[in-house]
Amino acid sequence: MDLLSLGAIATPGTHPWIQNLWLPKQTQASLSLLIDSLDCDVASDCITEPIGVGVMDPGKDSGRLCDLLDRCCDSILDLGCEDFTCLEHLLGNCLEMDLSPKLERSFHKVFTVAKLMHFPNLLLLAKVAEKYPDLIGGEVLNWVEECRGYEKWRLGQIQDYSVEFEPPLIVLQLCSRTPKLFSVAQSVLRGVEFTPKILELYRRLVDHIVQFSSEPLWLFPSNERGLVHYLLHLRSVEYIQQSQLRQFSMFDSDGNSVGDEDELAKENVRKLLIESDVKLIALSPLVALCPRVLDDAFLKSLESEEEESDED
Repeated sequence: MDLLSLGAIATPGTHPWIQNLWLPKQTQASLSLLIDSLDCDVASDCITEPIGVGVMDPGKDSGRLCDLLDRCCDSILDLGCEDFTCLEHLLGNCLEMDLSPKLERSFHKVFTVAKLMHFPNLLLLAKVAEKYPDLIGGEVLNWVEECRGYEKWRLGQIQDYSVEFEPPLIVLQLCSRTPKLFSVAQSVLRGVEFTPKILELYRRLVDHIVQFSSEPLWLFPSNERGLVHYLLHLRSVEYIQQSQLRQFSMFDSDGNSVGDEDELAKENVRKLLIESDVKLIALSPLVALCPRVLDDAFLKSLESEEEESDED
């Protein structure tokens, strides 16, 4: 099959092959052959003579690459094909391109595919989101609007619906993998008008991302990881159970009285804050890790101590 026939898939008009919706595997196979022709090493000998659409160079024909990306997404969505080999190959080429409005629209379509289907290569998808952070920003803002709309709806209901909107799965999957996307998700909410509800959503989002991550320590700067490790320990089920038992008995194994576990934890947090040179504020991901200990009263006390030290 020559490049002219394969290139018909990338043309603006709908080719009969694409109209045959009962041939998803054949369409995907044709796309795969055409995408393979994009590799410069394979096609270096064919560039001298253009044949029809010719061999496409990712650096020179970004528009055609976007067309192919759109066609590949349409094939997956319309035909129900779950073979993501072509899409992954195309995304790898598109990551080398400069952002353009057309590429941004194609990335949005890829995100639609990832949300509706089980996209296997989340690391590649995270690279796409890092190249175009508005993908994550849009998902977070949509989630905020859904939560706001749900709250307004619930106020008019006789029955109390306690089910809350969870953060989008795609946001949890990607932001739990890289510190950059974790920061992007936070910055979006910091840019929204500050209200108690936004603070609640911010802490809920951070909490879900940290729980979803297999290595939550690496989402934070290196100077904060010791404090993060301690806060994650404070929220562990084992620690909470032991704390409740000690507070219930009010005495330790040696018969000595035991103080408030949360107060002891707050003193340890104070020491770690000084050692790591970190300042806590309400919109800080650290507060979301253990709000039981880092409550509003504790944050205000830290603020008062900083003001006194500045005066001295």
